[in-house]
Amino acid sequence: MELLLITKLWSGIKPFFLEGDERFHGLPSFSLPFFKILEDADFEKVHVLLFVQLNSKQKKIELKLPERYRERLVVYPIYYRRYRDLVFKLPFAVAKAGSIVRKRKISVVIGHGMVSTVAGLVSLFFGVKNIRRIYGIGTELSRKSRLKLMFFHPLEYLAFTLPCEALIVTNDGSRGDELFRKLNGRRKKIRNFIFELNGVFKDIESRIVKPQNVGELPERYIAYIGRFEKFKGQLRMVDALSILHRRAQKIPVVMVGQIFDPAYYRILMTKIDELGLSEYVKIIPGLSWSETMYVLANSTLACAFYDLNLSNVFLEGLSLGVPMISINSGNSLEMIPDNVFVKLPESALENPEIIADAIQRLWEDEQQRGRLSQAAKHFARYNLKDWEERVNFEITLIKKLHSSE
Repeated sequence: MELLLITKLWSGIKPFFLEGDERFHGLPSFSLPFFKILEDADFEKVHVLLFVQLNSKQKKIELKLPERYRERLVVYPIYYRRYRDLVFKLPFAVAKAGSIVRKRKISVVIGHGMVSTVAGLVSLFFGVKNIRRIYGIGTELSRKSRLKLMFFHPLEYLAFTLPCEALIVTNDGSRGDELFRKLNGRRKKIRNFIFELNGVFKDIESRIVKPQNVGELPERYIAYIGRFEKFKGQLRMVDALSILHRRAQKIPVVMVGQIFDPAYYRILMTKIDELGLSEYVKIIPGLSWSETMYVLANSTLACAFYDLNLSNVFLEGLSLGVPMISINSGNSLEMIPDNVFVKLPESALENPEIIADAIQRLWEDEQQRGRLSQAAKHFARYNLKDWEERVNFEITLIKKLHSSE
């Protein structure tokens, strides 16, 4: 069988499409099924309609695929700059996808993120089955009215409402289930709605690889993992660290992540320098996932002060038994027991003193770190699904839909 995937160029898969780098860098909910499809002989050819965002100076970006996948993988880039460009290019994208479906006799289309709307429209106009995969919606969308979503966020609105065989939405704390119910009510256009936490690797410790050429890590340090953009909250960590240094608490921090927003990254670096923290903050961009897990696993404790915190990194930290501090922003962590991590109130998003106090207490309390570590591992072992189970479910669903033709 042949398959059509429709997706944006996510930060976690940029090395694969732009550098020919086969290593797993992140976004497992996309990357793991994608890699499994590429290795599965049942999928003779995989077509990817890839939405690539350009900056103001770029006209296009050259793609470079890993050599061993070049015969089985066909990529059709569609370039855009802003959200409205995506909306305006929707008819072209649907026509292009429809052309691929007809020429290659494709029966199943998989859409990812807000551009999965294209998969839904191709299904309507060309009679193929579609599965859509949404990775999270952000707190703002879940609070907007149906009319505002329809007119100001049409791609997201259609991604949640167009007919499909299955709509799979990640439970990342942004209440995608509530948005689904608000937009669809009792209508049954979507046959299966699946709303689950991301998985984890149950054998995560065996997958860790020590990074090369990054220098020595401090003997004790705080790990802060996340791509460099405002949403991931590294500036909150820096503000808290500055307070700790004024208290004569010289705590090293290691930050790891892809440079997603260069402007934000420059602001972060400038602030670290102005606050005199350059000696204590080590930044390592561009590590693979396995290398990133090494930094996380060997930390004294880890922090996550994202706008929403029920992330892959948070779940991976639980699996590794890393003592963690995080903010229950938007009640995104309400389903995680209080005894497995230090849960800060939402007010900590704007109050670095709360963050600094929590860090100082946990940094100095070895017994508390031990209790959190054991409780986190126990919770992960009995409450989080293995990625293999999650991926196999999605691959099996695709094959069933194809065989039912």
